[in-house]
Amino acid sequence: MKLFLLIVIIFFQIPAFAQFLPCECNLDLPADDCQNMLADPTVGLSYSSYMKPVEFKFDDMSDYYAGLNISGQVQLRINVKDPAVPTGNCVWGLKMYITTDDVAPNWKSWATYGHGTGNPPLFNLLEVKVTNGCQTPDNLIDNTWVPFPAAPNYGPNYVINIIDNLAQQLPCANCGVACRDQEVNTVGSFLTYYDQYTFNIDFKIKPGFSYIAGNYKVKVWFCIYEH
Repeated sequence: MKLFLLIVIIFFQIPAFAQFLPCECNLDLPADDCQNMLADPTVGLSYSSYMKPVEFKFDDMSDYYAGLNISGQVQLRINVKDPAVPTGNCVWGLKMYITTDDVAPNWKSWATYGHGTGNPPLFNLLEVKVTNGCQTPDNLIDNTWVPFPAAPNYGPNYVINIIDNLAQQLPCANCGVACRDQEVNTVGSFLTYYDQYTFNIDFKIKPGFSYIAGNYKVKVWFCIYEH
């Protein structure tokens, strides 16, 4: 069985520090209504330069048929505060998008194996699922496997929304003891409402046998931004 190796490199972008790709991440606003917008990976870092590889290695026949799920390697913990003089207008969004060092939507090929025929993998081969204890992710992705789009859907970008860029503040769905019964994408923190402001990201790939065996990579970016 030829090896099919796919590596997803995870990046975190934070408005105060990042140099953004064109994905509505720039905080170029007359005045900021949110302060200290931090998305902390589980290792406790809060820098946009943080990278994390997620590796899918297919070297067994059953994996090609059933696919591989990788859970628990990526977690976002949100902490957003009011500025020194609160405006009451703090609204933020959270999204992920996928990029390649090749021509989109192709994964970057680092090596191919053998002389078989097939297609290079595309962005929509990678599926994601986002969950937390308060069901605060967007309804279209909450606890549901969603593939990255096969075509650009935000200008030239391939985007999945976790918390959509809405003008109004989102209410918490299914609020309980661990969930604040107020808006989600505004001032708040995982330190006080862990289940509401923590997002667990799972990945899945089910390749089948239509792709060229090889080593491929893409980059997935997580971006928190002010509306």
